Amino acid sequence: MGTARTGRFFYKLLGGFLLTSGIPTLFISISFGLLAQNALEQTLKDRTREAALLVAGYLRSFFETSAQSLESVAQDPLVREYLSPGRTRRAAELTADVQRLLYSAARTNQTELFLIPRSFSPQGLGPLGTAVLPVTYTGEPYAHWGILGALERLSQNPGAPVPRSIILFGRPHTTETVPTSLALGYSLYPWGNLIMDIKRSAISERLTDAKETFSELLLVDDSDCVLFDMSRPYREGQFEDTAQVPPGTSIAENRNRIETNIPLRENLRLIVFQPLAPIAAQSTALRTITYISALLSLLVAVTLSFLLSQTISDPVQSLVRVMGQVEKGNLGARVAGHRHDELGVLIKSFNRMIAQVQRLMEETVEQQQLLRHAEAQNLQARIDPHFLYNTLNTIKSIAKLHGISDIAKISTRLGKLLRSGFTTEGEFSILEDDVDLAQGYLEIQSIRYPGKFTYNLRLESEVLGVTLPRLLIEPLIENAVVHGLEKKLGPGTIGLYACRVENRVKITIEDDGLGIPPHRLR
Repeated sequence: MGTARTGRFFYKLLGGFLLTSGIPTLFISISFGLLAQNALEQTLKDRTREAALLVAGYLRSFFETSAQSLESVAQDPLVREYLSPGRTRRAAELTADVQRLLYSAARTNQTELFLIPRSFSPQGLGPLGTAVLPVTYTGEPYAHWGILGALERLSQNPGAPVPRSIILFGRPHTTETVPTSLALGYSLYPWGNLIMDIKRSAISERLTDAKETFSELLLVDDSDCVLFDMSRPYREGQFEDTAQVPPGTSIAENRNRIETNIPLRENLRLIVFQPLAPIAAQSTALRTITYISALLSLLVAVTLSFLLSQTISDPVQSLVRVMGQVEKGNLGARVAGHRHDELGVLIKSFNRMIAQVQRLMEETVEQQQLLRHAEAQNLQARIDPHFLYNTLNTIKSIAKLHGISDIAKISTRLGKLLRSGFTTEGEFSILEDDVDLAQGYLEIQSIRYPGKFTYNLRLESEVLGVTLPRLLIEPLIENAVVHGLEKKLGPGTIGLYACRVENRVKITIEDDGLGIPPHRLR
């Protein structure tokens, strides 16, 4: 039976070691692999976000610069004079000056400027531009469509300030030889409009470095129309479902790429995609290393757990065998071993314990014999309380027969005091019974010392029936008589008062004796 118990102990130790070392090691290794993979993804995600923010800032700066250039041209007096019906300069001269102004503002072949009067009448001057005027800018039937329609609706807003604000419009026309991605429009109501076409090449050349960073880069408007696609221009002008790309930077649901959605202007968003393929090989290698490390760690943990369990369970098994022999009465059995750890201390202690068992048993028997002898002597020395009660009753009867009332009163009161001291029934009594014992003591002392003192007892009705520890008041009264009044010259007074104060009972014992000397109060 002892061997079976020890076997279970060994397997419990082995299981405990595996639970506290092998499984946590395996868990930590796998967790480390997952955390490392997440760290790689987070690093790539952060880099993608930072690169996207850099591109967004560059595009914002480009659009802001273009808008400022457009606004500068729109506010030039030459443009206002050209569109005004009340112009004073010759038409040819004014047209040449405005044309030079437009070419100067365009500066490069990546943007085109068009000044479009509101009405193409014979009295008015025609549209001007740095390139051939697109069909969609020629008025009817396009006056209420595209960017012209947007500027028309903006100019009809009675709450808008004059001159009108700049608007950004995507894909203003698609039939030209050189694709135009965006257009900036400025309303010069009521005379006309100023439009700046931003060619696709203007954006593409500024995003050359982004081609090495992102797999896809899109500019889309609020209607999800693709205005610019860095890698696949044929998709420009098509509508893409980008609603599933949340604002900010995140990993796609299928976990194949990182998505970034950044607003550039009120109706323009930058969307970039970065595949997770660059870290796929690193993640695979990291997982392989993690799994191999986990298996090796588990193997080492199992081996060490087995050895440690055996080291601990072998001395315990020997101890169990010897304990079985001791249970059968063989007090000479000992556990062999010379360990220098806690188990060695336990074995040595067990051997010493067996050697002392017989001596301790003999000492216990001897102590029990001495105890019984002491109890017998104590019983013999005790006076039977009933004998005292009967003797006092005899004295009281003889005193009454001879008419000695003081002796009878003393015998009665002394019997009550002795009976209260000998009784073992309960630790509490009611206030009236304790006061009655104290009064009996005062009556005995009054007979002993006639005229030495008087006493006053006053109990309020609210405190009657209150319980308190037995013999609480009588020792205090005795202390007042012995230490307060015995050495006093002349008669004294003792008072005992009980009343209720709020939720408590106040008991006052006072005397007018000598009191406690000041040096004893220090």
